[in-house]
Order: sequence, then structure tokens, then C-alpha cells
Amino acid sequence: MNYPVIFHPSSIGTCGKLQILALSTNQFNGFIPRNIGNLTQLKGVYLGVNNIEGEIPKEIGNLYSLEILSASTMSLTGQIPAFIFNISFLTIVSLTNNSLSGRLPDYMCHHLPKLKGLYLAKNQLSGNIPSSIGKCCNLQSLILSISQFT
Repeated sequence: MNYPVIFHPSSIGTCGKLQILALSTNQFNGFIPRNIGNLTQLKGVYLGVNNIEGEIPKEIGNLYSLEILSASTMSLTGQIPAFIFNISFLTIVSLTNNSLSGRLPDYMCHHLPKLKGLYLAKNQLSGNIPSSIGKCCNLQSLILSISQFT
């Protein structure tokens, strides 16, 4: 007899070999579970267009193989955690259309040699655009519109 599998995003941290997590454009609500940091083989995280709120958990910093982080059009708050800018395999960071605030770290591009796209528009980010942006030698798209940069 086949029983339906019920997926609970909070139990996602038990899928140790998972490489792609694509949950975009659904009705998920709540927070990004901290145990996402257990998924150390993740290469792509796609969470956008959901009802997810709260801060980006620091445990995402454990995802050393992460290439794409897409969490746009949600209700994320707080600062963009600095540890995201230490994941050297990142090629795309898309956090547009949230309520993220604060400043970008001055050293944000020192450890992102592969970054091609940085999408942070429609947030409440402020301060100067870090001069280290010039260290992102492969950067092709930089979208910072509709924020509070000076």
C-alpha cells in the first residue's frame, strides 16, 4: 500500500544529499528553518514568492557549495548576514523585494570570485555601496534600485 508523503519544510535538514531546493511560488509561510544549514551539499536554493518571513538564518553560512541563493518577493527582514558574502561558490544572490535593512559589509566581494549577479532591489538597505564591489571581477548584473543607498 502506498501512503502519501507529507513534506514539512522544517524537516528539510534531514535530506543530507540534497543539491537543489526549489520551493518557489507556493503558499509556504513561517520562517526559513535553521536546519537548512545541515544541507551542506546544496548548490541551489530557490524560495522566492512565498509567505516566508523573518531573518535569513546564520546557518546558511554552512552551505559552502551554494551557487545560487534566490529568496525574492517574500517578507524577509533584518540585515543580510555577512556570512553569505563568504560563500565563495556563489554566482547569483537574489534577495529583491523583501524588507531587508542595514548596510552591506565593506568586504562583501573579497570572497566572491564567481559572483555574476547581485539582485538586492526593493529593500530598505542603506549606506554606501561598498568599494569592494570592484573585487567581484565576474559581476555582470548589479541591481540595487529602489532602496536607500547613498
